[in-house]
Amino acid sequence: MTDVWTMSEAAGASARAIRIGADATLAEVAQAAKAVGLPWSSGRVGDFESGRIAPSLPTLIAVAGALSMVVEEKVIGLPDLFEVDGRVQINHTLTLDADRLRDLLRGDGFEVILHDLSDEDRVLKQLHDSAQEVFDRIQELPGHLPGPSMRVLRDLAEGDERLARSLSVDKVTAAAAMTKLWNKTFVQRRDELAGPGANAQKKGIVTRQLKSELKAVIDGDD
Repeated sequence: MTDVWTMSEAAGASARAIRIGADATLAEVAQAAKAVGLPWSSGRVGDFESGRIAPSLPTLIAVAGALSMVVEEKVIGLPDLFEVDGRVQINHTLTLDADRLRDLLRGDGFEVILHDLSDEDRVLKQLHDSAQEVFDRIQELPGHLPGPSMRVLRDLAEGDERLARSLSVDKVTAAAAMTKLWNKTFVQRRDELAGPGANAQKKGIVTRQLKSELKAVIDGDD
């Protein structure tokens, strides 16, 4: 079974391994910690290493700095404080492979994948139910509307859903009309026509024009 660490446990175990590898004492780390603003005793360092201190970002930065002072051959970075095998629990929903967490701390971008979620089965069911609902709604579209493109459905933003409600239609119907008209969402088309840095008045004028076009397509009057 894969080990699952809390953030506190992972950071503490890694800090302890770094300290022991440098043949440093708890007292030496405590002295270095005081120099970087952590008023820790050797007992407090031991608490951190045992995972009994919640590691805020400022604390982690200070700990990395303190450890760099006692480790002569290496400068310690935040990824080094999560040098464990297994997975690290970020919160009650999100759990990352330790290597992905280290990459994130090195500055890589982060995108959630299904395996990161603690309740994969529930999420899969929600995705299935949502996809089935969309599929069923597509089957009910009137003949003058094509099925919406997957790209348009994926890109729907809050502004698109708000516009759909103002037209008294569901988002699938609105997406079908957007696909037929522009093959892009209303928000994307509005911003394209209004141009970069457009003020609220200009966006309002474009919105009214596009809303009228959408209504005509939805009503079959295009």
